[in-house]
Amino acid sequence: MKKVCFFGGNLNNSGGTERVSTSIANGLVEQGYDVIMLNLYEGLEPFFELHSNIQNYQLYSGKISGAKHYISTIRKLRTFIKHHGIETLIVVESMLSLFSLPSIIGLQVKHITWEHFNYNVDLGKKARRFSRHLSRLLSDNIVTLTEKDKQIWQKNTFGKAEIIAIPNPSPYPISDHTPSLDNKVVLAIGRLTYQKGFDLLLQAWAIVKQNEIARDWTLQILGEGEDKPLLNSLIQELNLGQSVVIYPFSNQVSSYYQKASIFCMSSRFEGLGMVILEAQCFGLPCISFDCEIGPSEIIKHNQSGYLCEPENINSLADQLITLMSLNNSDYLKMSNESKKNIAQKFNTYSIIEQWNLIL
Repeated sequence: MKKVCFFGGNLNNSGGTERVSTSIANGLVEQGYDVIMLNLYEGLEPFFELHSNIQNYQLYSGKISGAKHYISTIRKLRTFIKHHGIETLIVVESMLSLFSLPSIIGLQVKHITWEHFNYNVDLGKKARRFSRHLSRLLSDNIVTLTEKDKQIWQKNTFGKAEIIAIPNPSPYPISDHTPSLDNKVVLAIGRLTYQKGFDLLLQAWAIVKQNEIARDWTLQILGEGEDKPLLNSLIQELNLGQSVVIYPFSNQVSSYYQKASIFCMSSRFEGLGMVILEAQCFGLPCISFDCEIGPSEIIKHNQSGYLCEPENINSLADQLITLMSLNNSDYLKMSNESKKNIAQKFNTYSIIEQWNLIL
């Protein structure tokens, strides 16, 4: 039984990276792998449910400074890998390869760097740029979420690592639920940060609400983060009143999808766009900014939803109004296309099979 370790940040978090890491780990256990989860810090109370056969560990009990604890982290990680007999190390986020690659020097351990951002996004961190070049040089494989990101990696880096595009699987089975425009709810989900563009969504929503067709519609945003005060102020400034509600994250997110009519993603940039996959599992037609990486590999424009010009609030507002205005037959066609897309391209079984090929 091959022993695989996922090395990530903190499974206590409720983001897309944690969700898909858990999903792939659970799937590999079902395939007969011996799977261990290792958190850089905390993570022993995972937000998403782990398979009962998965062991879950932490290197540190609290958040640390990577720079101050750099050498000690490499030593702790190397000791852990040797003690547990790890054969394949999957590093969830390229930045962590700065610890993991030195830690396996001289060991017979396969190293896979799993990139969850897109190559052109470094969030202002030089260390992330360096980690990507180091990963290409020394890893065995680099896994990107999209074919386009794979091409960008190939163009901008060199080294021994083979770059493979494996999309994230849908986190839910395809639901029997049939959505309805009668619910009159637009749903958006994500961390309340600059990346997710909820400020742009609120500005677009202010335009939408000027249209008579949107009179009884509400916008529900599910998420938490540093931009919440800014977004609350923007809601007041735009006089959006009771038409916008911000809810905290929930591990019962499926209930929100089931009560929605439309899903909207307003991100400025993405690695893939897990929330679109989630929404399509429930048959929701989706609208998204066509940011450089991600949405266009999921949404079929005019079939399962609409893609808008990036960061263009007027374009986003127009597409929301267009979708709200569909007749029931055309709306249900879009809903069915969403589910069909998941079944064909993003089902868990086929994604796990792609991971099997590199493990």
